[in-house]
Amino acid sequence: MMSDALEIRQAFETPQWYFEKLNYRVKLRKEIVSQLTQKLSFARYIDIGCGDGSISIPLLNSKRHLTLQDISSAMLKRARGRVPTEMLPNVGLIEGDFRNHALEPASYDLVICLGVLAYVSDVPDFIDRISALLRPGGFVILECTDSRHFLSRFLAGYSALTALVRPPKTKVPLCAHSRSDIVACFSKLGYEQAGRYSYSTPLPVIRSLMNQETRYRMISRLHGNAERNRAAWFASEHIFLWRKSGNGRSTNHQ
Repeated sequence: MMSDALEIRQAFETPQWYFEKLNYRVKLRKEIVSQLTQKLSFARYIDIGCGDGSISIPLLNSKRHLTLQDISSAMLKRARGRVPTEMLPNVGLIEGDFRNHALEPASYDLVICLGVLAYVSDVPDFIDRISALLRPGGFVILECTDSRHFLSRFLAGYSALTALVRPPKTKVPLCAHSRSDIVACFSKLGYEQAGRYSYSTPLPVIRSLMNQETRYRMISRLHGNAERNRAAWFASEHIFLWRKSGNGRSTNHQ
């Protein structure tokens, strides 16, 4: 479940802080998802925690239907505004936790879920519910921060210390998960890993000296792209592409 849905929703109702801090990661995710999906065949897809739709809307065409989901009405409003007018009939909107909506099981070919797991406390349940939405042979693109990586541990300690001196503007509770925990969840459900992009973000002191574009370029130069991913050992962030097997097991939550 979400760690604290009300606090998260309130934080993203005024999302300018998010784009000021993390727009470089949105740009990177958009690029990587485009590369990971280039050879995939899908007609119906859902973007869970879609934000402003920057990542999933560019994949839309006349033969595809996209569901945009977010707990923030402000984010959904931004996302809808990015949809080309002629594509609006091909887009559905879900405000609130997707698990509280009666979505049809096995109704999607692709699930995109980036930047969400940090707000999820019960990851096995969350992944199981995502799996229930997916058709056999479908794909999941999901990002996680590896809490056991040395960079994640350093950043967690750094954030705790700086918060004592300078309290953060937004106090959104975050949850820690490891890469191995995520892999175990998908393996248990019969998924196979079809791709992965691993990267790290600039350290705080270095990051403060960079603008958004410079941060993006630094990551791209160090870690390459989805086809030629480099320096994975130095990466604490992972964007996975998982494929559901024809007899993949999942629990149907309705």
